[in-house]
Amino acid sequence: MKKLIIFIVIIAVALFLTKPSDPDFDAYIKNYIEGRVSNHEQKQSVFKNILGAMTAELGSVLTKELTKKEDYYLFTIYEINLDKEEPYKFVGIAKNFLPLQTEEPFK
Repeated sequence: MKKLIIFIVIIAVALFLTKPSDPDFDAYIKNYIEGRVSNHEQKQSVFKNILGAMTAELGSVLTKELTKKEDYYLFTIYEINLDKEEPYKFVGIAKNFLPLQTEEPFK
């Protein structure tokens, strides 16, 4: 039993220390939007690259204003409300972000 408690404490400390920050989320959203614009094509035109970078930058700035976060010490839930029925939610845990909805964000 004592080993189990020690293991749980170690996992909790590791999750606390690797919880992503707000700049990490901003970078994630920027890369996500840029990937959605470029459609993950192998060969892209210069115009599409520039358009993707500009859209990603604008999108990341706008999502900063529309994002609400709930900090739970071991993880953070980010909620982006784009005037849809349900907001897009992401959980930030262990330096990763996972979407919490089934619908593709920023479609």
